[in-house]
Amino acid sequence: MFPIILLLSLLLLIFITRDLLTKANIYRNLIQATLLAVVIWGLWLVIFTETLSLIHQITFYYVLSGWVIMTAMLAGYAYFLPRPQLNLRWPAWVLPLNNRVLAHLQATLIFIMLMSGVIALISPPNNWDSMTYHLTRVMHWLQNHTLQPYTTHELRQLYQNPFAEMVILHLVLLKGDDQFVNLVQWFSMVGSLFGTYWIAQQLHANFTTATLASLITSTIPMGILQSVTTQNDYLFSFWFVCFVSFILATQDNPHWLNKLGVAGSLALAILTKGTSYILIFPFLIWLIILLFKRNTSKAIRTVIFIGLVVLTINLGHYQRNLAVFNSPIKPAANPYSHDEYSNEEMSPTLLISNIVRNLSLHLSTPSQTINGFLQDSVKSFHNLLQVDINDPKTTWVATPFTIAKFNIFEDASGNLVHLILIGFTWLWVIRQRNSTHLIYMACISSSFLLFAFVLKWQLWHSRLHLPLFVVSTPLMALWLAEIQAKKLQNFIIILLVTQALPFLLINPSHPVVTTRNIFNQPRLGQYFIPRPMLEKSYLEIAQATQSCSQIGLVAPYDTWEYPFWLLLPKTADFHLEAIDVNNMTQILTDSSFEPCAIICLECSIEQQRNYAKQYSRKLTIPLTDQKEVPIYLQTVDGRK
Repeated sequence: MFPIILLLSLLLLIFITRDLLTKANIYRNLIQATLLAVVIWGLWLVIFTETLSLIHQITFYYVLSGWVIMTAMLAGYAYFLPRPQLNLRWPAWVLPLNNRVLAHLQATLIFIMLMSGVIALISPPNNWDSMTYHLTRVMHWLQNHTLQPYTTHELRQLYQNPFAEMVILHLVLLKGDDQFVNLVQWFSMVGSLFGTYWIAQQLHANFTTATLASLITSTIPMGILQSVTTQNDYLFSFWFVCFVSFILATQDNPHWLNKLGVAGSLALAILTKGTSYILIFPFLIWLIILLFKRNTSKAIRTVIFIGLVVLTINLGHYQRNLAVFNSPIKPAANPYSHDEYSNEEMSPTLLISNIVRNLSLHLSTPSQTINGFLQDSVKSFHNLLQVDINDPKTTWVATPFTIAKFNIFEDASGNLVHLILIGFTWLWVIRQRNSTHLIYMACISSSFLLFAFVLKWQLWHSRLHLPLFVVSTPLMALWLAEIQAKKLQNFIIILLVTQALPFLLINPSHPVVTTRNIFNQPRLGQYFIPRPMLEKSYLEIAQATQSCSQIGLVAPYDTWEYPFWLLLPKTADFHLEAIDVNNMTQILTDSSFEPCAIICLECSIEQQRNYAKQYSRKLTIPLTDQKEVPIYLQTVDGRK
């Protein structure tokens, strides 16, 4: 259980940050200290990982030694700190029997947290993007003992922001398998629940209203689905929450610890997900205005400090992308890119089109009649605008607009109830005219508008909207608490919880209460739940390559590569490497690599024979993943 040292180091950091905040007279609650500790912990993890990468020593003993040394230093520092007085009495505000509303809110919140935690811990990762690049890049890093680029058929393994996978890297290395990898997003959800609680308090909410903010956050359908995957949307949401909370803390007191929280969370948000540049920008402008209104000279120093922290933490990733793609963020326009993420053209009508289509992603209902009406309405609206609803200049390739029937899917499910509540919250914020609330909601709206302005519409944008839904919940709770009709208030709360349960319990990728569920199905089979037809083929390939440790891979874009790392024999000299690469990573090809087997996915017979000739005595294994087909082992002379 070596990964426990990661949690132990974090707990010690919380103890230390609490003391630092107390001595600075800016300590508000344990959540503030916890968020600051997590930010510092994340910064350390990045610096530690990048250092090991430079010397090609991302290995078990180096990683374990680094964490042991850090934990020992933290323990030594904490030992000399004054011991806080322990109050063994049950806190009056935790499940209070004299406040049934607060007790019910907290009990429901605890149920959702614990159930999603059980799912994340028991069920294996099987998300599509995780199979193609999130987890696959981790396996390549472990194999190469460095974060440096490598040849690959899937460029997203290289240029996508890597922080989530850095954390997974440490978990896999210390645990020896992927048992804990889903917990990165689950802990991000838990952190976001506490973070939104604190933001609500900073906006002057009482205990009950702040708890309501956490509950609303916990019931976001896309949030529930993301919390049990190895993607990075909830991790980014968590850093977003930290960033916003430390902006509010800096507004209250511009102490260097709060500024460190701002700088660190911004740096880690950027290192986690590319959409951070877009979604965080309005909040960053808000922060800069706050700083300059208080003191211009200090503001300049603070902005420089934030910039240096962001650059330092992201420098390794920028440098690696520049070396391969001539861009610090992503490949520039080139013949190897699948498509461009950014809009190729923009105008007021096209912006309105993107806004409407992005909002429409959250409108799916169980009724196909209603969905058809909504889809026809959106199309009619586009006809009035005289805009092509599937304009390729503003639409991701091969993704025509549709409002599909309601489904539970971690890449595309919507947040209909929460979207409606945000609309009512907007009206309430405008009517009550609280300046902080207005600025806060204006920043959220600006982030969404900027998102629609910059990025092409995609069918799976709903998960990229998750951070905006999460940071909206404190204001939603404040509005809901103001409702005078208690029956209406209770109805909305019950509706939020009820609509969340299917996403928690009958998620097709991680089912809990269905006949075939995560408790009664073999772990290996659960990896293939989204694509069960592949399991037999992958197992046959693994069996066919038992005697080979140097394996070449030829695969098309968006291929499930991670199952090969799970199933192929792990000998001391095992090596899996992409060959015959036709993209910008050709320059990284290792000419000395001589595979004894080649896994060739969706290859023609002619390609198979060519590889057999090129690599004498080698096997070429074709796999077609469109349907279940026999697998043939093609030898040099063509015999099956």
